[in-house]
Amino acid sequence: MNYIGSKLKLSSWIQKEVKKVVGDDLSQKVFCDMFAGTGIVGRTFKKEV
Repeated sequence: MNYIGSKLKLSSWIQKEVKKVVGDDLSQKVFCDMFAGTGIVGRTFKKEV
């Protein structure tokens, strides 16, 4: 998937897909947004990780 720009509209979808892979409990996980720009994806996960 190529997507240039803010991931704000995609952040809930990204979160749902990550939880499918690693499970719903993210409290003991480490999260790194390797392609962070505005940081919206990191902020989405900040509440849970």
